[in-house]
Amino acid sequence: MHHKTINILEIFIKKQINNLFFLIYFIDDNRRQQQQSAQSVTTAASSLTPSSFPEKDIREITKKGFTRERAIEELKSTDGDVTKALVTLITKSLTIYKQKD
Repeated sequence: MHHKTINILEIFIKKQINNLFFLIYFIDDNRRQQQQSAQSVTTAASSLTPSSFPEKDIREITKKGFTRERAIEELKSTDGDVTKALVTLITKSLTIYKQKD
C-alpha cells in the first residue's frame, strides 16, 4: 500500500476509536441517569403506596425487579416473609411451555 493510503486508514481508525469511546461514555451516562431516575421513581412510589411492612423488606423485593405493589401484595399473603414472597413472585413470573403431542 502507499504511504498516503496508510495514513488515511490510520485517521479513519482513530476516528472510529473516538466514536466508540464517545458511544461507551454515552451509554454509561445514559445507564447512570436511568438508575437515578429509577431510584427517584421508587422513592416517589414508596410515598404513594403506604405499607405496614418494613421498607427494607419491600426494597429487597423491588431490587429483584418486582413492583412495589406486587411486593406488598405478596408480603401480605406470606405474612411478611420476604423469602416466601420472593419465591412466590419468581414462581408466578415463570412461563411454562407445554410440549405439543
